[in-house]
Amino acid sequence: MHHLRHAMWIVLLIGLTATSGEATTESSCPAPCKKLPSANIFVREPAGTLDIAGNIAPLSGQVARGKKHTVLRVDVTLQLTTNNGVTGIYQAVSVNGVNLGGIGGTEATQACPAANATCALTVTYWLALDAAEADHPGVFIKHPLVVTFSGGSFNVAGAGNAYHATLAAQLLKSN
Repeated sequence: MHHLRHAMWIVLLIGLTATSGEATTESSCPAPCKKLPSANIFVREPAGTLDIAGNIAPLSGQVARGKKHTVLRVDVTLQLTTNNGVTGIYQAVSVNGVNLGGIGGTEATQACPAANATCALTVTYWLALDAAEADHPGVFIKHPLVVTFSGGSFNVAGAGNAYHATLAAQLLKSN
């Protein structure tokens, strides 16, 4: 895993309008995605609003299939305003339903500054597919990789607050 070869990033961004509110989700393979990308996916929500529980609308992207001797790199960012009682934010990432969180948890958190400020959290996750497949047989290798990113206010506040969220996943060869 010391020497990773970079796969080409898919740079096509095609916008689609989400069904709720005025939010616009952009993706390198918007639904209905007819040909899944073989190694990279990018999804972002540039103008979302937190729901009644202070959560974002989850972002999801899919890579065609997991391969032996590869690592899935997932980069996620959540940025939101801290009015309406928001004191911190969280984010959680899963691949094929398996959480990529830390020890004993499924999420990363960030305390936020005073009200009416911007709070942001960026995390990079690495998933070695050979090791993940050994822990979860039949889940990753030769199967589509569905990456899901959720998050929001960790104190169930901020309904209606604006947010921006991005998800980028890249399948890389490992050595």
